Amino acid sequence: MRIIYDPVFETHLFEIIDYIAADKPMAAHLFAESLKKSIENLPHYPFKYRK
Repeated sequence: MRIIYDPVFETHLFEIIDYIAADKPMAAHLFAESLKKSIENLPHYPFKYRK
């Protein structure tokens, strides 16, 4: 499985990270890194986040 980042997703993600970073830059960085790791793991565990 290959992850393809939609340009709209990337735009919204950067807006969210910038919003968080306005108050807490380190929290924004940790959020971005955590999300990146979760996304990178999706091909290995495609049903992990399904309910």
